[in-house]
Amino acid sequence: MSFALAVTLAVLAALALASFWLFFGRALLAWLFGTATLLLFWRWQGVDSPLLFNGVTIALIAIAVLFGIPPIRRLLISSWLIGPVGKMLPRLGDTERIALEAGTVWWDAELFSGRPDWKTLLGYPLPSMSEEEQAFLAGPVEKLCDMLDDWDIHQRRDLSPEAWEFIRRERFFGMLVPKKYGGLEFSSIAQARIVTRISSRSAAA
Repeated sequence: MSFALAVTLAVLAALALASFWLFFGRALLAWLFGTATLLLFWRWQGVDSPLLFNGVTIALIAIAVLFGIPPIRRLLISSWLIGPVGKMLPRLGDTERIALEAGTVWWDAELFSGRPDWKTLLGYPLPSMSEEEQAFLAGPVEKLCDMLDDWDIHQRRDLSPEAWEFIRRERFFGMLVPKKYGGLEFSSIAQARIVTRISSRSAAA
């Protein structure tokens, strides 16, 4: 086997191993296995300078330990970088702090973690409507659908006065408004189903 072919095969093997571990989100293992493959190839081809080979091997092991073991990395690297980097970063304003503390990112954070836990998503209960919301969907919403006529709305370019009066009386515009302010305080799924039901009867409405 020629030297060029051997080098090519070694590089391809290192890339294959690195790609395998990167696929599973293990960057450290990808780096370790790829580097180890190249070192083994170097050893197999013959080491002209044992001192150089040993020096490179020890240096790579030191780097792997330094960056691969979290307690050592925090002690020797992170602790020294936090101070200077913290001084370079802009201060967090009051408005930004309020926005960050206003809610949670729910399961969406898993999508950006690189390894989402799908079992957690499947473990969340399915949203459902309350009895009050179901009664509203079966009552006022169905009555409003009976009052809607696509042809009449198209000719008028507006809903009928009766439909507008019914919408106001049944507080359709207050579905999102809390009850203490005179609204219905319906959930998001209830609002979505109500709008979907009305749209299925009349897209113009």
